[in-house]
Amino acid sequence: MARLPQPGGDNGNWGDILNDYLNQSHKADGTIKDNAVTAAALAPNSVTNANVAADAVAKSQLTPALRSELDEKVSVAVANSSYAPYNAAVVSIARGDSDIAVRAARTDLDSGYSTCIGWIGDSTGDSYGQWAGTDDPGDRTPIRLGRMLGQAYPNYVVLARRWNASNESACTVLQGNAANRECSRHDGRTVRYVPTTSTDPFAASNAFDLRILVAPDDWTKATEQTLIGSMSRVNGASQATSMRFLWTVVFTGGISVMRIRWSEDGTTLGHSAYSASIPGLVASELKWLRVTVTISPGTGASVRYYTSTDGGSWTQLGSTISLTGASFAALPFNSADFFELGGTGWGSVATSMIGRVAEVQIRAGVDGRTLTPCLPRLWERNANTGVTYTGSPTLYIANASWSGSTITQIMAALDTMVHDYSQGPMFFNQSHNHAGVSGSTWTTLYESWVNAVMDRVPGASPIAVLQNPHTSAWANEAQYGISHQLRLRELARLAARKRWGQLDLYQAFIADSRGVNALLLADGLHPNAAGYDLAASTTARMFGIE
Repeated sequence: MARLPQPGGDNGNWGDILNDYLNQSHKADGTIKDNAVTAAALAPNSVTNANVAADAVAKSQLTPALRSELDEKVSVAVANSSYAPYNAAVVSIARGDSDIAVRAARTDLDSGYSTCIGWIGDSTGDSYGQWAGTDDPGDRTPIRLGRMLGQAYPNYVVLARRWNASNESACTVLQGNAANRECSRHDGRTVRYVPTTSTDPFAASNAFDLRILVAPDDWTKATEQTLIGSMSRVNGASQATSMRFLWTVVFTGGISVMRIRWSEDGTTLGHSAYSASIPGLVASELKWLRVTVTISPGTGASVRYYTSTDGGSWTQLGSTISLTGASFAALPFNSADFFELGGTGWGSVATSMIGRVAEVQIRAGVDGRTLTPCLPRLWERNANTGVTYTGSPTLYIANASWSGSTITQIMAALDTMVHDYSQGPMFFNQSHNHAGVSGSTWTTLYESWVNAVMDRVPGASPIAVLQNPHTSAWANEAQYGISHQLRLRELARLAARKRWGQLDLYQAFIADSRGVNALLLADGLHPNAAGYDLAASTTARMFGIE
């Protein structure tokens, strides 16, 4: 056993004993042997940051718990190298750029004026239980945004409408009482809408579909009360009105019924059909009504009446009314045609309705494209006191999101998915479902989509959504993940050229301190509840809501 020499002893071998002792931990050149200093030999706190060489500690040398914690964190720098930022030079609205539509919507909200935010795209905007998985995160970005804005503006009624290719969901109340939404108030006068097209919208289908959310003061008036009329008139002058169709309610034979009349020659309302008794009527209470007319020229026509409690699910009222005869012809068309709510003749006439209108849809064809704005405030008001606006200011979330859809599929269904609620900001939310598409194929398709939607909501301003990143957990990430990154880079540049707004959810996700994995479902693509909250709060900041 090695030892130190003994003072006064070990004569003759003192040096050998010392060398043996030193050789236990030293090399021949006097340096300390490898692995000679163990943890037990170090004094507490003797090793500080200054004593550790740069890049000397590997991840494998950390404790398992610390390694797991680091794995869940994704810094911006690491995320940028892992997810390839689309274009650091392009700054999105969500980080402070001004945008006319967003500023106008915020001005509306600050002023107590009714307004609408539009959203169109894939499953990341599709709420109301459309997710088929067992880990459903609940409402998506548009609905969470609506609730956040409602909290910031508690005097508003906040309502959400959703359409996809096959269905129109019920109006969902996000805040307030739907019965108190803003309405036009008609006291013997009308509002009108003059289309800008010179093409007959009914020619292709020979059918029309009229819907209204209405509350006459009295459902039992013996004189007809006009709901919607279509007519021709030159600058509102007093000449005889040329009628195309007229939809009324009337109390007759002890019951309240609807009546539709339409013309073959543009002057005389020659065909007529009454509905069965309208159920569940309460004075001054809003009620959804609907009539569809399909004309078979030279043969006849079919008329169907409906009621609804929510504007999404319709119950047919009585049987289909079948009219026959060789005299049936297509609806007449005149480029001076316009539509009126609450009466006819652009003034006070005997069939004017006394009451409120909350929403209206005039569609070319059954379930077809809407031809007018859906909110009466957006129609032209006569210069008199016979039409006013009542109720609470209302924020609509017009949500045209469809799970699993591509842009091509949505464009084929625009007539049923996009309706004019005077959307200001219109968020376009697509990329995830486009597999390997990129380059000019992608940008040309996207621009065509934006143009087609803007044709239906001409007052809106497009905002391109740069969707969240994927992770390797997504089954197709290795095959298609890079395409998503390329599309976002190309979309950012396209939006900058076109002066569209941008909502940068991609960067918001990778910059979040919780890490991307903590914001997505197990599939590695769809956000979870935390991810949708992040997306909604990022969007809300565009409106000044923190």
